Amino acid sequence: MTPEDVDKAISLYESGLTIYEVIDKVGYSYGVVNRMLHKRGVNVRPRRHQG
Repeated sequence: MTPEDVDKAISLYESGLTIYEVIDKVGYSYGVVNRMLHKRGVNVRPRRHQG
């Protein structure tokens, strides 16, 4: 991810979007976005289970 993409993804996630919604906006895979959030120290919310 470019530094700009990282900043955009963090901003989107911290604004309340889910990781999957962020993926749709930045075009990277779940694994890439999730690892980047953890690497940058972002508090990742637990996944909600739909049932």
